[in-house]
Amino acid sequence: WADPADGGYGYLLGGDRTGLEPSLDVTGHHLAFVSTSPAEPGDVHLAGAGGEDERRVTDANPWLRARPLADTRPVTAADHDGVPVEGWITAAGGPGQRPLVVSVHGGPHYPAGWRFSFEAQRLAARGYAVLTANPPGSGGYGRRFATSIRGAWGTADWAGLDRLIDQAAARPDIDAARIAVTGVSYGGYLSMLALTRSARFSAAISENGISNLLAAWGAEEDGGGWLTAELGGAPWERAQAYVAASPIAAADRIRTPLLLVHAELDRNCPVGQSEQMFAALRSLGRETELFVIEGEGHLMNLTGRPSRRLARARAVDRWLDRHLGTEGTRDDDR
Repeated sequence: WADPADGGYGYLLGGDRTGLEPSLDVTGHHLAFVSTSPAEPGDVHLAGAGGEDERRVTDANPWLRARPLADTRPVTAADHDGVPVEGWITAAGGPGQRPLVVSVHGGPHYPAGWRFSFEAQRLAARGYAVLTANPPGSGGYGRRFATSIRGAWGTADWAGLDRLIDQAAARPDIDAARIAVTGVSYGGYLSMLALTRSARFSAAISENGISNLLAAWGAEEDGGGWLTAELGGAPWERAQAYVAASPIAAADRIRTPLLLVHAELDRNCPVGQSEQMFAALRSLGRETELFVIEGEGHLMNLTGRPSRRLARARAVDRWLDRHLGTEGTRDDDR
């Protein structure tokens, strides 16, 4: 809670978890919220307005109790401003080293956090360690951290992510010779950008990503306003900044096999962004595939039809298994 009148603040509820979507009832006496952690997808909890008498009132995922879940552990690296770059590694226990899948969120100012990730658990069940990353530009660490990439995509964000991968790859249970990078939306953009800066990756997957910032401007629903704010001006004002930040401008440096997954009806990041990168890599003779998912929009992974989400998961699994050299569990029901 916070009181704007006197500047006071404090905690109503705590614990090793994340609380989402808090809401008071009309009387102001009862608080409802969703409680989640890396081992719990989330259930609705009720408590008094002061945090007293908390109780869980839903049991949305009883089926998960019959399945083992991977552990999630924090990992950090320092960026150039001394603000910790945070991430979380989700991996099943057991002997031996695991290939690492680096997952970058969208936004770019959205944060990942201490919460359940179905995709991280799904990939961990297939034998991978998953690094969920909050590179510079992510929200939740102060305005300076969040705005550090304004006008300069592909600079501090990539440098921070690279340092975080170094920390994760140094762990004894990680096979540093088998690393993939993947992400959705801005995460797809940074995954492509990473391939132009580093040869450390064995495979990459961009989902609904942006490859050509000049071509993306004005093709989105907001008429170019978002990219104007993010790149510090319109294309005719900062053309070189748009080119320097565009992965397609350095496509000739990409040697890593790249799978491009894109929703056909995406209005945030139009499908042409993946089509252009696919065409560029094909013309260069590089290994790449384009998988367009028909009838879905930008938030396909959250709201898409189950059959199409399953098709997307199978395409991801085939690509990772092929290039990271593991057969996983081959359990498509996980």
